[in-house]
Amino acid sequence: MPERERITLIWERLGPYHAARLAATAAIAEVTVLEMASRDAIYAWERVDALGDARRITVLPGRSIHDVPPVEGALALRAALEDASPSVVAIPSWGFWYSLVALDWCRRRGIPVVVMSDSNPHDKPRRWLQEWIKSLIVAQCGAALVSRPEYLLALGMPRGRIHLGYNAIDNAHFQTAGGGPLAERRRFLFLGRFVAKKNLPSLLEAYGAYAAASADPWELHLVGDGPLRPALEAQAAGLGPRARVTFTGFVQYGDLPAIYATAALLVLPSTEEQWGNVVNEAMAAGVPVAASTACGSTALIDHGTNGLLFEPRDTAAITALLEDASSGKVDLARLALAGRETIALWGPGHFASSLVQACRTALGARLSAYNFMTRALVARLARRPLDPDAA
Repeated sequence: MPERERITLIWERLGPYHAARLAATAAIAEVTVLEMASRDAIYAWERVDALGDARRITVLPGRSIHDVPPVEGALALRAALEDASPSVVAIPSWGFWYSLVALDWCRRRGIPVVVMSDSNPHDKPRRWLQEWIKSLIVAQCGAALVSRPEYLLALGMPRGRIHLGYNAIDNAHFQTAGGGPLAERRRFLFLGRFVAKKNLPSLLEAYGAYAAASADPWELHLVGDGPLRPALEAQAAGLGPRARVTFTGFVQYGDLPAIYATAALLVLPSTEEQWGNVVNEAMAAGVPVAASTACGSTALIDHGTNGLLFEPRDTAAITALLEDASSGKVDLARLALAGRETIALWGPGHFASSLVQACRTALGARLSAYNFMTRALVARLARRPLDPDAA
């Protein structure tokens, strides 16, 4: 990309996944990242500073985005955008007030916008009015950077303006996992937040049935934290004498490879999952994956070739999957090798090159006028508090 073009990305709070993507992009373009806030109420990430040559501006330092009224935050964001002086702006989705404030700021100045999203058509129920509103917002974006194209196509973005590679991770970080042979690890792993959409009660029910029927069951290791942890611990305690369930709290990014090094199979049973970066991580770490069909990251999985798929509500199927994996009916080593080959194409460089291509596409896109009705709609939506279900 020519040096005169300046890419500004916006994210709520920078974590390790953003850092790897930013460093790779800053190696091939001039990058400024606007971190909306330095704290949040969901992820206990440590501060990350390894952003390569990317310039960082924290819009609301020392604060959480959930504690800031949108009107106040909008003033700070507009000032930060003026400071960044971008040629192209990449916004995270269409449902956050700060994404809409940035979109409005850009459209009024003729600055192209790339929308970044990992949403997919089936990750939650869809209502026609909400989808119509989203389509009006997406129409104001010159290009998209996504993990899979289906949802943006459904919202009216032309295929030629959709670029793939959003959910790329730092594969090299997880390739350091090491560990002994998979069959000797004898451990199923879940890693993520303990919230309803992760469907952990079904996983525990399935594991309990597996453990009761097995002479020597593998352990189930649940890594993470969240509001459902007390209920899950109580459920695990009642699974019977053969069940071996261990809970580990939130684990920082630097310690994740050691967690993967102990696992023989990652299980992600979500009923709703826009993507699921743990699938990328496990593949890079050489751990085979089993994911529910509700996960966006199933785009990476060819069932029986580089991973396993199952219906999230079918606990009997999950039980059978655990039995097949632990009994040797499934060649875990073959799945792991194929998974590593698949994920090799999804490193930070993939994100960076795809973002640059998306920016070029946005710079050349011709959009309809930013008329009064659309401006009023965007302004109205930008005054709403954060909606976690807006994707």
